Amino acid sequence: MAPEERPRSRFEPPPWEAEAFERFRQERERDQAARELEDALTRVKQPPAPQEAEAAPEDTAADPVSDERVEAMLAELRSQEHTPPGASKPLVNAAIAILGSIGAFVVIEAFVLFGRTRGADQSAVLLAAMASLIMLAIGAGCIAGAVVLYRKHHQ
Repeated sequence: MAPEERPRSRFEPPPWEAEAFERFRQERERDQAARELEDALTRVKQPPAPQEAEAAPEDTAADPVSDERVEAMLAELRSQEHTPPGASKPLVNAAIAILGSIGAFVVIEAFVLFGRTRGADQSAVLLAAMASLIMLAIGAGCIAGAVVLYRKHHQ
């Protein structure tokens, strides 16, 4: 299949943002139509400019979206953002403390378990080594969970 024949993928907004994208597209089309109408009206009303005025460099780079409009859109987006209630902060901190404590305790116990098997026979050492390795992985997972929770809720 040639590159020209391949169907081009078009950007599809996520379902929860489809309505906002559609509103934005419609506003953009209305703004573009209003600018085109305004340009057509100014061309009709104004006589052609003399040659000297055309030769002068123009510094009229018009920004299609004004700063006030951008600030209004950002304020609207901020109002739509979901902010977690303040009561969840102590709960999150308690979960972080509990996960971190359990993880540290399990890691320490894994090292203690492995350290106590020095004088035993081979099968006991192998069993204790496997159990301590599993405990070490569980403890590291608890500590990692506490770190992820902390980073997510304390930005």
